[in-house]
Amino acid sequence: MTTLETRVRLMDSPPIPAEDYQRIFNLIASVIRSEGADPLTSCLYFACIGAVILRDHYGAHPRIRAGIAGYRIGDDEKNVVMFADPTQRPLTCSEDGFHAWIEVDGWVIDFMSPLFGELLARGGGPISAPAKMFQKRTSQAPLSVGELRAPGDFFLAENPNGFAILDRFTDLPVNDDLAELASRSYTRPPAAIQREFLTADSK
Repeated sequence: MTTLETRVRLMDSPPIPAEDYQRIFNLIASVIRSEGADPLTSCLYFACIGAVILRDHYGAHPRIRAGIAGYRIGDDEKNVVMFADPTQRPLTCSEDGFHAWIEVDGWVIDFMSPLFGELLARGGGPISAPAKMFQKRTSQAPLSVGELRAPGDFFLAENPNGFAILDRFTDLPVNDDLAELASRSYTRPPAAIQREFLTADSK
């Protein structure tokens, strides 16, 4: 089988097909809800579980990043989802505002992105944007938040506070176990997804 790394080098296309992305998103969102958590505030689950699935099923070597992030999801300048501590200037992150995402072979993958419109609406934003996958080359990111001018623009900046939050999350064995269990239940399309995770979780 061709590995994800080889495919990305040979093709100017996202690391995984849209159908696979949607299936991974749906699985992770289901896992989060089964744990009694809110998918809109669960970027660490999306990043950590997504990274394990990419490793196990696509031959990837993903890296989880954490820090400050901004995504423009609509034409209006107010249609920007920001992940940062709202009380601090210059921008930094804390438990009150941070984000986690995945980087693999020069690409950014954010499995939480289909929820960005809903997240913006919850915060009183002007729109509820349609759900969209997010896979973009890291080289497409601007150098500052002020350059988020068009839908699809994004800004990412790792931050030491983000590293600490990520480390505390991954240091909990239960989170590693959850990611491994979710990965075992995942099957690449077009095969039907397995149901072991839901069965095990419902006991």
